[in-house]
Amino acid sequence: MVPPRSRPAPTPLATEVEGAVSVESRDATAESLRARLAQVERENAELRTLERKHERAREELERAANELRERVKELNCLYRISALGQRADLPLDEIVRRSVEVLPPAWQYHDITSARIVLEGREYRTAHFAEGVHRQAQPILIDGQPVGLVEVTYAETRPPAHEGPFLAEERQLIDAVANAISELVRRAQARAAIDETNAKNRALLAAIPDLIFQLDRSGKLLGFQPGSYTEVAPLLASMVGRNVISEVGDEWLPRRVRERLLVYVERVLTTGAPQVVEQTVSVGRNVRDFEIRLVVSTESVVLGMLRDITEQKRLEKEILEISGREQRRIGRDLHDSLCQHLAGVGFLAKALARRTPPELAGDAAEIVALIDDAITLTRGFARGLHPIQLDAEGLVAGLSELAEHSQRIFGVRCRSVHRGRAPDLEGTVALHLYRLAQEAVSNAIKHGTPTAIGIELDVTPPNGSLVIEDDGVGITAPGVEIAGPPRHGRGMGLSIMRYRAFIIGGSIEIGPASPHGTRVVCHFPLS
Repeated sequence: MVPPRSRPAPTPLATEVEGAVSVESRDATAESLRARLAQVERENAELRTLERKHERAREELERAANELRERVKELNCLYRISALGQRADLPLDEIVRRSVEVLPPAWQYHDITSARIVLEGREYRTAHFAEGVHRQAQPILIDGQPVGLVEVTYAETRPPAHEGPFLAEERQLIDAVANAISELVRRAQARAAIDETNAKNRALLAAIPDLIFQLDRSGKLLGFQPGSYTEVAPLLASMVGRNVISEVGDEWLPRRVRERLLVYVERVLTTGAPQVVEQTVSVGRNVRDFEIRLVVSTESVVLGMLRDITEQKRLEKEILEISGREQRRIGRDLHDSLCQHLAGVGFLAKALARRTPPELAGDAAEIVALIDDAITLTRGFARGLHPIQLDAEGLVAGLSELAEHSQRIFGVRCRSVHRGRAPDLEGTVALHLYRLAQEAVSNAIKHGTPTAIGIELDVTPPNGSLVIEDDGVGITAPGVEIAGPPRHGRGMGLSIMRYRAFIIGGSIEIGPASPHGTRVVCHFPLS
């Protein structure tokens, strides 16, 4: 075993150095403690700052929670008033009476709060209402005019806030309550106006003589107002809720008529435009004419009005026939009187021209030429008003003369073509077809600036067609005109064409020609 080495005895210099190190060590330790103490003090200051922030945050949170509770009370108040306003079974008086009861719980000091609502001279109060120490009120306005007020009172003194002891949000709340009551009054007035309008509408419906009915898209009869057609009311009552196409027999109305009606129902719902349907129906031993006007009622339901127009159609037909007779009379007068008179004047002018000095011969010849032109124009007018060929040789010859006259007068190529057998038409039908072609040619020349016009008569039993086609500027979109009486707001010429086709039981189609121009087609029965 090796013995431990002994430490050498310190020298005086070493002892001095060691003492200096010990003093430095004590100084370093003191400095470290001072630094640590300063750090602890800073940490304590930071903790105190955090504690103060935490206290403020806790106070802010508590204040926010209190404000949130107040806002919830206010929202509950407005919600309950709104819910009362949605009650259609409650009259306005009961709604206001219940509304005043929900006001006190919404205010900050609800235990000392009472309220009242004054509306149009009537007063609604909470139990034990008192004027109170503090008062907050807001007028109820209708169209800018005061009709009442909402009032909230405190029975005891409370610390001041935004408006006395009342909060700023409570001012907003009482304003909102006044607006809500105002809206309730407006709704009540609107409901009263609606009820009054409904009463007037019922009285109006009772006064309308037309039969009014509702049909859905499938053809189901939803309801009706008989008007003056009380004799069919029991039959219609038995059909309500039934489909008029599939569940009603032909003894009531022919199926083709019912199917045609359904086509118009679909057209109304698709286009949104009103439609007019006219139908001739046998009623017992009589034949009656009816007009049905259809308009959109809802997305899938139409409203129809049925009217007996038999007498109206008879009068319209008679007026049209009187107009035709007057045209023919004027045409005969022009041809037999004025033309003959002008011809005599022309002979005299020619004789005078032969005896006129040479220096006046040119003027005399011009007068003779003008008289000849006047005779030609007058004969043209006479033929237009009274087509003599139509009476003598029929519609084919009349249309041929119309084409020749139009080409000669207006300088537009015009030809007339006849296909099928010679038509054996009653005179009135032939005249209506001639007038229709005359109007179509006139419209083409006036509005279309064509270079050529074609008139084609096709007679293929059991139906015939008359086509007038030009190569002018044409129209932008095709259209179909179902024959019927003239309508207001349309060109008179087109309306008369439409009615002439209606008189002979036909229809008019007006659309673009190919490649351009206008094509007018009249389909008519031969029987």
